[in-house]
Amino acid sequence: AVQIRTCTQVLEDGVELSSGFHRHVVTAGQDYSNESAEVQAIAKKACYDCHSNNTVYPWYSNVQPLAWWINDHVKEGKGEFNYSEFTTYSPKRARHKLEEVAEQVNEHEMPLNSYTWIHAEARLTDAERKVLTDWAMATRESIPAPPKTK
Repeated sequence: AVQIRTCTQVLEDGVELSSGFHRHVVTAGQDYSNESAEVQAIAKKACYDCHSNNTVYPWYSNVQPLAWWINDHVKEGKGEFNYSEFTTYSPKRARHKLEEVAEQVNEHEMPLNSYTWIHAEARLTDAERKVLTDWAMATRESIPAPPKTK
């Protein structure tokens, strides 16, 4: 099982007035994304910490100001694409997000260098990039396109 931690902060004029943490446990290996085992393994090591509800926070995420930066980074990542919530996306949004995934992985924009500097295991080989890109585009094509309007 992994521990998931979320942080709630109350700020006024950029000054923290209060903060709170909520922790809960998720059983490791739960499949929230309906990916193949190969894609899931690659995404788990390189994407899930910022793009799923299965974030595993490192010890230094308890140190300020790193905790604020990490929390903001993860929140932004989940806002862009969340494997755990992908099935709730509208077909139009899902197709668009998968296209972005393929593009950013293919162009080495993801995972971010700031993440792979510390998490070397998240560095993707060209073959792993191809697997993720192929999965994203194949999944995108399997989602019916919304009807075109005139």
